[in-house]
Amino acid sequence: MAEGDTPDFERRYLPVYFPIDRGLNGWRLLVIREQDRAAFAGVKSLGDLSRFVAGQGLGWPDADILRQGGLQVQTFPQLASLFRSLEARRFDYLPLGMDEAYDLTRRYASPAGGLCIEPRIVIVYPFGRLFFVRKGDAALHDLIDTGLRKAFESGLVQKLLASDPGYAEALRHGAPALKLHIENPGLTAAFRAIPSEYFVH
Repeated sequence: MAEGDTPDFERRYLPVYFPIDRGLNGWRLLVIREQDRAAFAGVKSLGDLSRFVAGQGLGWPDADILRQGGLQVQTFPQLASLFRSLEARRFDYLPLGMDEAYDLTRRYASPAGGLCIEPRIVIVYPFGRLFFVRKGDAALHDLIDTGLRKAFESGLVQKLLASDPGYAEALRHGAPALKLHIENPGLTAAFRAIPSEYFVH
Protein backbone atom coordinates (compact mmCIF):
# COMPACT_ATOMS: atom_id res chain seq x y z
CA MET A 1 0.00 0.00 0.00
CA ALA A 2 1.05 3.62 -0.49
CA GLU A 3 0.50 6.09 2.36
CA GLY A 4 1.89 9.32 3.75
CA ASP A 5 4.73 8.36 6.05
CA THR A 6 4.29 8.38 9.82
CA PRO A 7 6.33 6.74 12.61
CA ASP A 8 3.32 4.51 13.34
CA PHE A 9 3.24 3.14 9.79
CA GLU A 10 6.98 2.55 9.95
CA ARG A 11 6.51 0.50 13.14
CA ARG A 12 3.60 -1.54 11.81
CA TYR A 13 4.86 -2.23 8.29
CA LEU A 14 8.06 -2.50 6.30
CA PRO A 15 8.59 0.83 4.51
CA VAL A 16 10.26 1.34 1.14
CA TYR A 17 12.21 4.53 1.73
CA PHE A 18 11.54 6.20 -1.59
CA PRO A 19 9.09 9.15 -1.77
CA ILE A 20 6.83 8.17 -4.66
CA ASP A 21 5.38 11.72 -4.74
CA ARG A 22 8.91 13.21 -4.46
CA GLY A 23 7.71 14.94 -1.29
CA LEU A 24 5.08 17.08 -3.04
CA ASN A 25 2.40 16.19 -0.52
CA GLY A 26 4.46 18.26 1.90
CA TRP A 27 4.12 21.28 -0.42
CA ARG A 28 0.73 22.58 0.73
CA LEU A 29 -1.19 25.02 -1.43
CA LEU A 30 -3.88 27.03 0.33
CA VAL A 31 -7.53 26.76 -0.67
CA ILE A 32 -9.22 29.99 0.44
CA ARG A 33 -12.41 31.95 -0.12
CA GLU A 34 -12.26 34.38 -3.04
CA GLN A 35 -13.31 37.27 -0.80
CA ASP A 36 -10.28 36.65 1.45
CA ARG A 37 -7.66 37.15 -1.29
CA ALA A 38 -6.77 40.62 -0.01
CA ALA A 39 -6.30 39.36 3.55
CA PHE A 40 -3.92 36.59 2.43
CA ALA A 41 -2.05 39.02 0.17
CA GLY A 42 -0.74 40.57 3.39
CA VAL A 43 0.88 37.33 4.56
CA LYS A 44 4.67 37.62 4.49
CA SER A 45 5.70 35.06 7.15
CA LEU A 46 4.55 32.10 9.23
CA GLY A 47 3.76 34.59 11.97
CA ASP A 48 1.37 36.38 9.64
CA LEU A 49 -0.24 33.09 8.59
CA SER A 50 -0.64 32.00 12.23
CA ARG A 51 -3.36 34.64 12.63
CA PHE A 52 -5.55 32.53 10.33
CA VAL A 53 -7.04 29.10 11.11
CA ALA A 54 -6.33 26.09 8.89
CA GLY A 55 -8.66 23.16 8.37
CA GLN A 56 -7.42 19.57 8.09
CA GLY A 57 -8.88 16.07 8.09
CA LEU A 58 -9.29 14.23 11.37
CA GLY A 59 -6.33 11.89 11.81
CA TRP A 60 -4.21 13.47 9.08
CA PRO A 61 -0.56 13.65 10.18
CA ASP A 62 -0.41 17.09 8.56
CA ALA A 63 -2.60 18.56 11.30
CA ASP A 64 0.06 17.88 13.95
CA ILE A 65 2.86 19.08 11.68
CA LEU A 66 1.08 22.39 11.08
CA ARG A 67 0.32 22.84 14.79
CA GLN A 68 3.93 22.16 15.74
CA GLY A 69 4.91 24.78 13.16
CA GLY A 70 2.93 27.33 15.15
CA LEU A 71 -0.23 27.37 13.04
CA GLN A 72 -3.82 27.14 14.26
CA VAL A 73 -5.66 24.05 13.02
CA GLN A 74 -9.21 22.71 13.27
CA THR A 75 -9.98 19.16 12.17
CA PHE A 76 -13.06 17.74 10.48
CA PRO A 77 -14.04 14.11 9.89
CA GLN A 78 -14.45 14.01 6.10
CA LEU A 79 -12.78 15.60 3.10
CA ALA A 80 -16.08 16.91 1.72
CA SER A 81 -16.91 18.48 5.08
CA LEU A 82 -13.66 20.44 4.95
CA PHE A 83 -14.78 22.25 1.81
CA ARG A 84 -18.27 22.89 3.18
CA SER A 85 -16.80 24.19 6.43
CA LEU A 86 -14.39 26.50 4.61
CA GLU A 87 -17.28 27.89 2.56
CA ALA A 88 -19.21 28.37 5.84
CA ARG A 89 -16.27 30.31 7.37
CA ARG A 90 -15.59 27.77 10.14
CA PHE A 91 -11.88 28.20 9.33
CA ASP A 92 -9.85 30.35 6.94
CA TYR A 93 -7.82 28.12 4.63
CA LEU A 94 -7.35 24.49 3.65
CA PRO A 95 -3.75 23.41 2.99
CA LEU A 96 -3.64 20.55 0.47
CA GLY A 97 -0.75 18.83 -1.29
CA MET A 98 0.49 20.53 -4.45
CA ASP A 99 -0.27 17.35 -6.37
CA GLU A 100 -3.92 17.24 -5.24
CA ALA A 101 -5.16 20.75 -4.41
CA TYR A 102 -6.64 21.70 -7.80
CA ASP A 103 -8.29 18.33 -8.40
CA LEU A 104 -9.82 18.06 -4.92
CA THR A 105 -11.10 21.64 -5.05
CA ARG A 106 -12.77 20.92 -8.37
CA ARG A 107 -14.33 17.71 -7.04
CA TYR A 108 -15.53 18.87 -3.62
CA ALA A 109 -16.06 22.63 -3.67
CA SER A 110 -19.52 23.92 -4.40
CA PRO A 111 -19.68 25.80 -7.75
CA ALA A 112 -21.27 28.69 -5.87
CA GLY A 113 -18.93 28.42 -2.88
CA GLY A 114 -16.39 30.95 -4.12
CA LEU A 115 -13.26 28.94 -3.30
CA CYS A 116 -9.92 29.32 -5.07
CA ILE A 117 -6.25 28.41 -4.70
CA GLU A 118 -4.19 31.21 -3.17
CA PRO A 119 -1.54 31.74 -5.90
CA ARG A 120 1.36 33.17 -3.90
CA ILE A 121 1.83 31.02 -0.79
CA VAL A 122 2.95 27.44 -0.25
CA ILE A 123 3.69 25.79 3.11
CA VAL A 124 6.62 23.40 2.76
CA TYR A 125 7.64 20.64 5.18
CA PRO A 126 9.51 17.33 4.80
CA PHE A 127 6.97 14.62 4.03
CA GLY A 128 6.42 11.88 1.50
CA ARG A 129 4.22 9.01 0.42
CA LEU A 130 5.96 5.65 0.72
CA PHE A 131 5.11 2.10 -0.22
CA PHE A 132 4.62 -0.16 2.80
CA VAL A 133 4.61 -3.97 2.73
CA ARG A 134 3.95 -6.56 5.42
CA LYS A 135 6.75 -7.01 7.93
CA GLY A 136 8.84 -9.98 6.92
CA ASP A 137 8.08 -9.63 3.20
CA ALA A 138 11.65 -8.65 2.40
CA ALA A 139 11.50 -10.03 -1.14
CA LEU A 140 8.62 -7.76 -2.14
CA HIS A 141 10.23 -4.84 -0.31
CA ASP A 142 13.51 -5.26 -2.16
CA LEU A 143 11.78 -5.67 -5.52
CA ILE A 144 9.86 -2.40 -5.09
CA ASP A 145 12.89 -0.57 -3.70
CA THR A 146 15.16 -1.64 -6.56
CA GLY A 147 12.53 -0.86 -9.19
CA LEU A 148 11.84 2.63 -7.86
CA ARG A 149 15.49 3.57 -7.64
CA LYS A 150 16.17 2.34 -11.16
CA ALA A 151 13.10 4.20 -12.41
CA PHE A 152 14.37 7.39 -10.80
CA GLU A 153 17.86 6.99 -12.29
CA SER A 154 16.34 6.50 -15.74
CA GLY A 155 14.09 9.55 -15.36
CA LEU A 156 10.88 7.51 -15.49
CA VAL A 157 9.70 8.60 -12.03
CA GLN A 158 10.14 12.25 -12.99
CA LYS A 159 8.24 11.74 -16.27
CA LEU A 160 5.37 9.94 -14.57
CA LEU A 161 5.06 12.66 -11.96
CA ALA A 162 5.13 15.40 -14.59
CA SER A 163 2.32 13.63 -16.43
CA ASP A 164 0.15 13.40 -13.31
CA PRO A 165 -2.85 15.69 -13.99
CA GLY A 166 -2.85 17.26 -10.51
CA TYR A 167 0.84 18.06 -10.48
CA ALA A 168 0.82 19.20 -14.11
CA GLU A 169 -2.03 21.59 -13.35
CA ALA A 170 -0.17 23.05 -10.38
CA LEU A 171 2.90 23.58 -12.58
CA ARG A 172 0.83 25.40 -15.19
CA HIS A 173 -0.13 27.93 -12.53
CA GLY A 174 3.53 28.52 -11.68
CA ALA A 175 5.51 28.08 -8.49
CA PRO A 176 4.21 30.15 -5.55
CA ALA A 177 6.57 33.01 -4.74
CA LEU A 178 6.41 32.68 -0.95
CA LYS A 179 7.63 29.40 0.56
CA LEU A 180 6.87 29.12 4.28
CA HIS A 181 9.06 26.33 5.65
CA ILE A 182 8.20 24.39 8.78
CA GLU A 183 9.79 21.34 10.36
CA ASN A 184 8.28 17.88 10.61
CA PRO A 185 9.44 16.71 14.05
CA GLY A 186 7.82 13.30 13.56
CA LEU A 187 10.31 12.16 10.94
CA THR A 188 12.29 9.06 11.81
CA ALA A 189 16.04 8.84 11.31
CA ALA A 190 15.45 6.38 8.46
CA PHE A 191 13.18 8.83 6.61
CA ARG A 192 15.67 11.65 7.14
CA ALA A 193 18.35 9.45 5.55
CA ILE A 194 16.49 9.28 2.21
CA PRO A 195 18.76 10.92 -0.41
CA SER A 196 17.75 14.52 -0.95
CA GLU A 197 17.76 14.18 -4.75
CA TYR A 198 14.63 12.04 -4.52
CA PHE A 199 12.69 15.11 -3.32
CA VAL A 200 11.54 18.16 -5.26
CA HIS A 201 13.30 21.30 -4.00
